[in-house]
Amino acid sequence: MTQGACTDAKVNIREYWHRRSDTYDKLPAPRPQEERVAYKRILEGVLKGDKLSILDVGTGTGFLALLLAEMGHDVTGLDLTEGMLEKARDKATESGLSIRFELGDAEELPFEDELFDAVVCNYLLWTLPRPSEALREWIRVTRRGGRIVVIDGKWQDSSIIGRLRGLSRQLGILIYARSNPRRFGYRKGINEILPFPGGVTPEKATDLFRQLGLGNISVRTLDEVREIRRRDMPLLYRLAYSYPTFLIKGDRLEGQACDRRSISMNGGIFNAKQKGYAPLDDPALGAAHGACAWLYYERRDTDTDSDCGHGPGWPKGISNRARGEGSVGIGQRPARIRRLGG
Repeated sequence: MTQGACTDAKVNIREYWHRRSDTYDKLPAPRPQEERVAYKRILEGVLKGDKLSILDVGTGTGFLALLLAEMGHDVTGLDLTEGMLEKARDKATESGLSIRFELGDAEELPFEDELFDAVVCNYLLWTLPRPSEALREWIRVTRRGGRIVVIDGKWQDSSIIGRLRGLSRQLGILIYARSNPRRFGYRKGINEILPFPGGVTPEKATDLFRQLGLGNISVRTLDEVREIRRRDMPLLYRLAYSYPTFLIKGDRLEGQACDRRSISMNGGIFNAKQKGYAPLDDPALGAAHGACAWLYYERRDTDTDSDCGHGPGWPKGISNRARGEGSVGIGQRPARIRRLGG
């Protein structure tokens, strides 16, 4: 994905959720107290320990952040949209909870390495232009032995049932909300560049966790929570929100390195931020090494191809296969490097 396409997608996504912030907690229906109780019970089972330092990335209006703070944890909420954060701050103030809310990008977190005991997100993974880039960042800010928890679902596909769910949702918006269904979705073309448009399946999420080296991965369905939420919805929304939802968790392993400064190479550490270093075109990737290896290049104003993600451009001539998403994945390393001129 080019820098322009990535930037354009994020601008549209940010504008959409800013516009939705006023109605987000009301549609399709307010969350019942029983749903909050069920989520607390689930979170207590996956987040072990008292007063953990937790980042709720893509916090929205603060649903998970408030629950976690009520459970006694030290919570930071981050979102791309100021409108959502305003709602979250208001709710925290009304509840007498101390939560830090910050504006930021899930794919480029404004936090130091290994700052949190856990990172959680609720229906965020599907809407990210670069989910693997985001997950690398979440791993980076999580302490070794810490946990990543993702809640998501798959609500739209090309099956007959998937199409019926989509139609029910559109009719529900038209009839119950008395609004144009076209206002409840991204601008044309945005979904085409998202890896997980219409939601993500447990299998896709598990593959992503494994590719990035997380351990002790497990998945559980959230059918009980979904049914609680659907119970008080009008008929068309009950049909639309019948899609499967799940929670996946994975741990950052004790020996797993993941930062922006260095990559593990041949048993040693190579500083990848030195000017002029780059992997050879289409490098052979080595055996599993237990490292999250970031290739972080210094930008050259006149000799780079811009890439979306962590700022620095790629030296010209580095192929798409070599670039990947701006990094070498967990457990991979370039076989060789070469110094470019300059």
